[in-house]
Amino acid sequence: MGSDLRVVLAVLLGLAATFLFIIPALRRRRAAAKPARSELYRQVVEALLSRDFQEALGLLREIALGRTEDWNAQLLLGDLLRVRGQGEKALRIHQMLATRSSASPQARGRILESVARDHLAMGRPSQALSAAQQSLGEDSNQGRSWEVVWRAQDEMDDKESALDALRSYYKRPPHAAEGVPSLARYTAYLGQRALEGADHKAARKYLQAALRLDPGLEVAKVFLGDLHVSEDKPEEAIDLWKEFARRRPEEAGVVFGRLEKALFQLGRFGDLHAVYEDILDENPGHPAALAGLARMYLRRGLHDEAESCLTILLEKEPGHSQGRRLLLGSLLSSGKVDEARSLMEGWLEKDEPRPSVCPACGHRDRDLSLRCVRCGAWQPAEPPRSR
Repeated sequence: MGSDLRVVLAVLLGLAATFLFIIPALRRRRAAAKPARSELYRQVVEALLSRDFQEALGLLREIALGRTEDWNAQLLLGDLLRVRGQGEKALRIHQMLATRSSASPQARGRILESVARDHLAMGRPSQALSAAQQSLGEDSNQGRSWEVVWRAQDEMDDKESALDALRSYYKRPPHAAEGVPSLARYTAYLGQRALEGADHKAARKYLQAALRLDPGLEVAKVFLGDLHVSEDKPEEAIDLWKEFARRRPEEAGVVFGRLEKALFQLGRFGDLHAVYEDILDENPGHPAALAGLARMYLRRGLHDEAESCLTILLEKEPGHSQGRRLLLGSLLSSGKVDEARSLMEGWLEKDEPRPSVCPACGHRDRDLSLRCVRCGAWQPAEPPRSR
């Protein structure tokens, strides 16, 4: 369910609760000639929860047309039209509502927030930013308007201003809306971006700031290790990555490749063997550790030891693509051609599992990422497992 739809539902649930409290008293005074507003709002909520958007739109139109004083119904009608991809219609409704001189500052702030979201949905971040700032001018405590400011500035690639907006957002309710990262994760993301752009000074500033905000944000330590390597300080990077591997054995695969490269260049490949062994002592079937240990054995020409690790790995995860490649390579290198052919024939009959997949757009990524490189969606808090 999209963040805009969650906003609509949250407002509707609040309205429904209010009307369910008020309407019974009114009913005792007179018989209703038409369905009570609370009942219609309750039906809208039920329609949205069952994803019957046409029914929800029809009910909101009925409320809006039958009770012209109910600006909430018109506001939510526009919000739902935006969710359904009809941004221009939504914008017309919301802009019309914004011209009402009788609206309170809080109401105007909420209406202008919807105007801002309409612009954002139509790919107009500068207009969205302007409307969100107007919303905050009416009511500076509009937490959701600060969210729109952040989204607009992030889209416009004004990352420092976006960071300031996110700070303001987290000072006010509501907190942690869908698709909004924590302040620490967004700061770490800025560090990752700076590192990719070879701006080492900015990368260090952001990554260290992220760790001050959240000392347990291990992903920031991984990127800080990358920074150390780029500054020719592999020892510091190795210490961070080894700590990550020991503290987060389930996600250790994201640093194994980094550790292998750094330790191999320093002639300390044996240190990595100890890391793998430590993790396998705690979790004997750890896929990434088994694959890493197998790679080490293969570098040393120890095919039997490598194949033993890979057999355990593939028993646990039959579709592990890297494990398959390593085992096939080992068998061919050691002259076990018939066994390799037999395995290949069996594998070809089965579907391979997918690597880490973005939940929003389906993009596949094998490395550590805070945000999808294709659609910009924030990834789950846990790093992806390496394949």
